[in-house]
Amino acid sequence: MKYLSILFFALIILIFNGCCGSFLEVEEFCENQVVVESRISPVEFTYTVNTTEKFLQGHRLTSENLRKALKIEGSNFKVRKIGLTSAFMAYKKENDNDAAAMFINIGAVDNSLGLVLLMKQDQFVPLVDVPATLFSPEVNINKLLNEKGVKEISKLLEVYAEVLNDQGLDFILSGEASPKGQKMHFQVKVKMNISVEYEVCRYIPLGTGLRLCE
Repeated sequence: MKYLSILFFALIILIFNGCCGSFLEVEEFCENQVVVESRISPVEFTYTVNTTEKFLQGHRLTSENLRKALKIEGSNFKVRKIGLTSAFMAYKKENDNDAAAMFINIGAVDNSLGLVLLMKQDQFVPLVDVPATLFSPEVNINKLLNEKGVKEISKLLEVYAEVLNDQGLDFILSGEASPKGQKMHFQVKVKMNISVEYEVCRYIPLGTGLRLCE
């Protein structure tokens, strides 16, 4: 009898799951409840370099930009955990590029601190085989990342995901040509995959959430 009761309850949930908010809804079976959801979303920046000298460029990530990238639907949510899970780079050189290689640095700066994201300063990047019409295949740069910097970035992202902060977090790309003085004319695409786990209020069948929404 016990197993029949469990089976019956499971059947009820199956029947009414997804019906909340539709014409099939049975009001007694639906309520606003807290659920845990997770996703991985990419944040991508493209830097264009056209110089014979040292360069420094930045792209700003605001709270609004981060929320849009994470695609969390609903305003009443609480982030449980967020982190930078992986990073990739791709390149595209222009026809008048003379540099055979470059040295680059990637960092992040907000109004309180600056972080270095690469383990090695002046990371060497060859440009000989970079295509001139399309971006090169993405290269996973996880092994080049500074573990401490990644942890600190994750902490900042958690704050930015929940609190509107107009200051923004600037992701900086800097470097110079190798050999020095040659013309660099290319684009660098940096993509970061950000994982987030969060609690959010959903109108769903009773018993399928953690608790009722406040």
